[in-house]
Amino acid sequence: MPPESGRLERMKGVQQAESIRDQERAGRPKIHVLDGDWNTNNEWWKHFGGKQSVGWIKSPYGGGQDENYWLDKTAQITLYRCSDSSGKLTVEKIKTGHPDAKQLDTNDCFIVDADAEGGIYVWVGKNCTQNERKNAMDWARQFLEKQMRPKWTQVVRVLEGAEPEAFTQWFGNWNEAKKPVQHQPKLFQVSNESGKLHVEEIADFYQEDLDGDDVMILDGINIIYVWVGTGANKDEKDHAKETAQIYLEASSVARHKKTTIDIVFQGKEPPTFKKFFRAWDDKLFQGLFKAAAIFFDQVDFNIEEIPQEQHGTFFEGDSYIILSTKEDNKYDVHFWLGRGTSQDEMATAALKVTDLDLILHNLPVQYRELQNHESALFLSYFKNGIKYLTGGNATGKTHEINLDKFEPRLFQCNGKRNVRCTQVKLVKESLNLGDVFILDLGREILIWMPPESGRLERIKGMQHAKAIRDSERGGNVKTTVLDNDWNSSTEW
Repeated sequence: MPPESGRLERMKGVQQAESIRDQERAGRPKIHVLDGDWNTNNEWWKHFGGKQSVGWIKSPYGGGQDENYWLDKTAQITLYRCSDSSGKLTVEKIKTGHPDAKQLDTNDCFIVDADAEGGIYVWVGKNCTQNERKNAMDWARQFLEKQMRPKWTQVVRVLEGAEPEAFTQWFGNWNEAKKPVQHQPKLFQVSNESGKLHVEEIADFYQEDLDGDDVMILDGINIIYVWVGTGANKDEKDHAKETAQIYLEASSVARHKKTTIDIVFQGKEPPTFKKFFRAWDDKLFQGLFKAAAIFFDQVDFNIEEIPQEQHGTFFEGDSYIILSTKEDNKYDVHFWLGRGTSQDEMATAALKVTDLDLILHNLPVQYRELQNHESALFLSYFKNGIKYLTGGNATGKTHEINLDKFEPRLFQCNGKRNVRCTQVKLVKESLNLGDVFILDLGREILIWMPPESGRLERIKGMQHAKAIRDSERGGNVKTTVLDNDWNSSTEW
């Protein structure tokens, strides 16, 4: 904020930064206001060629007339309506220049063309059809091609009732205070992984946020759903409905007196539950699976079955086959390739999948999975997430643990929706403040949770540590969580 910037410009600048932080980054980034140190802050000026660039900055008069800025920009805005009410897609120009918020019809989708500087916005009305919701972004892509816009033009999907300020700024008459406040569905996660019952809201939720190890509460205004994951423990199940009742009684939202609480089990969700999610894929919660691994041998390639307790653990130097068996003789076959897998082993994996396909009379659907790029269906098989270990059969890996000769291991747990735990080098350079790390010392496991680590990273970090403790050590090791003392623990 240079000294000659205006009061409203400063206020709007802060609001815009907060909108980016909250709407696009889930509130995680920090915002730094450069006021008194506007011309000396190294962090800012390193992106503009260093502090020596200060002398090249234009005077206020070279930046254009403020009073004409928004008039000029909004005069270039074009509003289009997208609809399939006639049975086929139609894109109709509604207005050019100074768009009116009242023209946004809740029954349709709209494209707001904010020119090259502002990008393209796709506004999705609450009552538009399922087909319109599904195809909105594709329509925007076709619009860009038809207008011969560059491929890097930004396209942002905006939902009615949750418009960011970056969108509303183009509508001069946008007044949230005059708009009726409509209830937005809310999703909460109920967990006691840390030893005490914890309830946390999940913003901007998707089906993938339903954690099979926990109980979730979905507030649908006149009905409260308690979703029970297949891996939820007894305490979470016993307290979930009670927690939902407390939430209902404490809520200040106006509801029908006969608002009910319904129990929903993973994999048996009714349509009334599914409709609260932007998209729903039944395959995510279907099927049981049996895993087999292809290990490289100096003499031959062999296939051996993986024990149940090792499901979800992958060595980077190996290839794996996962067979998902569902009802009515339906199958999914995945072959997973680690980043250290040899070309010969990749070829063998493909051949073994072909053999399996023939045995099952060509019924399976085949999927090729690459490390760090696994499909959502593949990830859904592992309720505790997946873990990558270095090495492979050729490096002499073993599942036998000798605690007297144990070499400490460090795991990094990161990811926003699909958290992966990867073994990394045990050096301080591997650490960062945005992820959860697990230090396996053999007889003790430390879980390091810095303040900027994510909610799911913490939950999955706890689950991975417990899996190591229970499946590899028979539950006979101590597990310590470093949360409040993340930066002061001498043991870490």
